[in-house]
Amino acid sequence: MLETPAVQWGPVTEYPKYVLKQLNYENEPYGGKATRVFAYYAVPHQAVEPLPVMVLVHGGAGKAFPEWAAQWAERGYAAIAMDLFGNGHDGNRMPDGGPAQTDETLFMNLSEDTITQMWSYHAVAAVIRAVSLAASLPETDARRIGLMGISWGGYITEIVSGLDPRPAYAMSAYAAGYFQQGSCWMDILSRMDDSQRSLWNHTFDVSSYIGRSSMPILWATWTNDPCFYLESWSRTHKVAHGEATLRLLKDWDHNYEVPWGTREFFRYADSHARGGPPLPTVLRTGEARNAAWAEFKQTDRIKQAYFLYTADDGSAPSRVWETLPADIDPASYRITSTIPGHARMYCFNLIDEEGYVVSSELREVRSEPILASEDNQL
Repeated sequence: MLETPAVQWGPVTEYPKYVLKQLNYENEPYGGKATRVFAYYAVPHQAVEPLPVMVLVHGGAGKAFPEWAAQWAERGYAAIAMDLFGNGHDGNRMPDGGPAQTDETLFMNLSEDTITQMWSYHAVAAVIRAVSLAASLPETDARRIGLMGISWGGYITEIVSGLDPRPAYAMSAYAAGYFQQGSCWMDILSRMDDSQRSLWNHTFDVSSYIGRSSMPILWATWTNDPCFYLESWSRTHKVAHGEATLRLLKDWDHNYEVPWGTREFFRYADSHARGGPPLPTVLRTGEARNAAWAEFKQTDRIKQAYFLYTADDGSAPSRVWETLPADIDPASYRITSTIPGHARMYCFNLIDEEGYVVSSELREVRSEPILASEDNQL
């Protein structure tokens, strides 16, 4: 999969700030036949080569979005956005497209003999081949390739981050592993027999791969995501070995437009690919004397912070979350807040002078008394 795939270039459209090209590239065989993946590739007109690259991975109800590739090209990146459902530029299935995404191709048709026929297998291969293709182009810098995935695209991005060491960083919106423990697909997994469910978890759950990932990743989601439950998201990013930057909000939404318009993705990519300023960094978190704290880098200019918590023990998507203003001590570079007596889990959100938001890790409130003599005291 790491070899450069054969590619057929199609129509080219000129725009004021970028060029948009259509292409098809080879992917894994499906049903005993060769397959191709349709994609858009956008390149800025006015940019210094070699260019950083963004590989854009859509999720459910998605496609090869030309506007998504254009968005990154306008920011000085070469960008490739592929279709992972076997469709062409017109949205219709190609005669040599890979599998569509259905419950059957995701879960129910799985066996030892059908692993290479499942949607996730083909989607992962398509993204790895897109990395190979982008790295081979004369105008790109293979050392500055980034991945961005949304929903199921984030799921694929997280798996690829554990399989392919070539991307310099990744950004994932909403996605997580541990489907069986917390996701909207738990019922489907529960209907599998034990051997099939074990095979799916071993072969296609993110948890089987994310522990191999050492690249920095921006993990973004919201408290009530209805697809990838919050505890699974928290558990997934903690297994990865690369530097994790977190963004956990109370009010977000699960779609494409919201991540496309989220400035933190641009700032994060620019910091890794173009030497731009980084997002704020949360260094450590802890608790002492019924209070919580988080430390940030001395170079970060944090102007506002709040304590985000829930007292709700219900299902993750339906919990009620509340906020409290948090105190900022610029001398010690520390955020602090009293933990409400009824709180069950929490994090801090930190906002810098430019309005960028990052979060501390999600923590469960400790049930045992916290002693003043502990190392993590305030």
